[in-house]
Order: sequence, then C-alpha cells, then structure tokens
Amino acid sequence: MTSVTLEGIGKSFGKTEVISHVDLAIESGEFVVFVGASGSGKSTLLRMIAGLESPSSGQVLIGGRDVTSAPPSERGVSMVFQSYALYPHMTVRQNIAFGLKLAKAGKESIAEAVGRVAQMLQIENLLDRKPSQLSGGQRQRVAIARAIVREPEVFLFDEPLSNLDAALRTQTRMEIKELHRSLGATMIYVTHDQVEAMSLADRMVILHQGRVEQVGPPSELYHRPATAYVAAFLGSPTMNFLSPERIEGAEALLASGERIPLPQGDWGKAASVGIRPEDIEIGQEGLPATVEMVEELGETRIVHARLSDGEELAIRSRELSEEDRNSKIRITFAPERLHLFGKDGRRLEAG
Repeated sequence: MTSVTLEGIGKSFGKTEVISHVDLAIESGEFVVFVGASGSGKSTLLRMIAGLESPSSGQVLIGGRDVTSAPPSERGVSMVFQSYALYPHMTVRQNIAFGLKLAKAGKESIAEAVGRVAQMLQIENLLDRKPSQLSGGQRQRVAIARAIVREPEVFLFDEPLSNLDAALRTQTRMEIKELHRSLGATMIYVTHDQVEAMSLADRMVILHQGRVEQVGPPSELYHRPATAYVAAFLGSPTMNFLSPERIEGAEALLASGERIPLPQGDWGKAASVGIRPEDIEIGQEGLPATVEMVEELGETRIVHARLSDGEELAIRSRELSEEDRNSKIRITFAPERLHLFGKDGRRLEAG
C-alpha cells in the first residue's frame, strides 16, 4: 500500500488554467474519489498522477518518491479507463496478461496471475473470448482485471462506470468497493456521479473550476458543506437556498416579512440560508407556501412549493400527492438543520 501526495499542483493549457495549486495527501490504503461537474479538472488531476499529463507546477509524490517527471511505467500505478481500452484482436486472457508479458514475466507466473484475478472477478468463463463478444459490464471487469494483475501500488479509475446502464452501474460499484476491501490498496477514482462518489469514498475531493472546494468523508461534506457550491452540488434535489432581506438577532427576515428562526449565534454576515429537502416539515404552523408540483419517485415524493415572496423550495415528503397541486401548506425548519453562508459562499459558524 502506498500514499499519494500532491504539492502545489497546477496545470495550464496555453493561457487557460485548468488546475490551480492543489495540495492533497492521500493515505496508504484510502479510497479517495475526485468528484465535480464537467470541466472541474478532476480527470486532468488524475492523469497527472498517472503520468499521462505533466503538471505546469508542483510535485507528485507516490510512496514518498517524487515521480513528477517519471514516465507512467515507473510510477507503480494502474489505470482503468472509461472506454475500457481493450485490444480488440486479443482474447480476454491475452488482454489481462499483456502488461505482464511486457514486463517479461514467466509463462507459468503469468498463467497463475491471470487465473487468480479472473477467479476474483468471476470472469474465468470469458478468458477465451474477444472484447467484441462481451457486454459492457464484462469488458469493464476485464479492464479492472488487467489493472489488478500487475499488482500496482495505486489504482486509478477514470469514470469507469459511465458507459454502463443504471442497474449494472450499481452492481459494478459494489464489486469495486468489495475489491478495495479485499486488496486494501490505495484507490483514486474520478466520477461526476455524486451517488457513486458517496457510496465508494473514504474521502471525497470536491473540485470546482480547477480548485479544491472541500475534502472529507461523504457524510461530513453532505451535512457540513464548507461552501454553498458543495451544499448545492451534493444532494438530489439540491439544497434549498433562501436569501433573507436581513438578519435580526437569531431570525432571518424574508422579503415577505416572514421570519425564520436561526440557531443561536451571530449571523450578521449571512447572505443565504440553506436547508435540505428532507429537513423541511409540513404541518399546521410555519411559513405559508403553495404546492406547484409533486414528483412521485416510488420510495419518496418531491414536493415543489413556492413561498409567498416567490422563493421556491423542494421538500422530500410522502404526505402530499399530485392531487394537492395548488393547495396551501405550512412549512417549518428546525434551526439546527439550517446552513448559513456568507457573501463569499463560505459556511458561517456561530460566532
């Protein structure tokens, strides 16, 4: 098992900066997921760890060794690509063994290694097939097997499940998580899918416009987002944001004149108040709102409502149905469930 450290990593293509001074320490054996919107820089950051891109500034250390200028073959990493990158003219067996053959391993050791990983990933019956004879999920298993067989120090995954359908993504995601448990290896995984990220990661790295917004365990990022961007990025539906006219003591005054009780503290610098859809209660008291639409999602429903000042809210609840459209309701927020952010978008703590 091996640690990965990024020190002041930056990357520019011409005059366009895509990664801006990233410092990150990934512990040996951790499963870290880079997540962010398209263009956030997550794949570029992964490719610099792999040696497929050179940083414009900073250092990449793997196992404490500076590999910033080292070629991919000397970094002790294996990468699983979104496109699988299998050789179409080779069988599954030959694809898995390819890296070992390049390393001039003996025939017996290659056969033993291929058999071991094929059994681990339950693809023994596919070894003599060509990639064109495999499903997407089977191809991804072969790509993962090819990475495992080299026994790398670090595994890198670049959106490996994005070409699979929803059911297969869930299944393969569970298999990758179990693989991490059994190997205990350091794994770095890139995805734009927040569910994928939260279910796999020991720690998540949220990237936005080439910068790290927040690093931490999934539950911490969800329940204590450091910025309004992180708060809005995580969750479906996203966090609701209200913009109060002003703060008076421990209350936020809305444009409609209604008041929202806040946690005890000094919130004078608050520019927005955030609340998760599941933390809104529908009852007999509270702010008046009008139901505009109800989405049926099976296990829950999403109620879209509008406050009297025009602000919209998404509420996770099974109390209402589409028949309640245009009806008047009352909603309340538990003060301890509120998130307050300043004008710069950063989380405020009680002062």
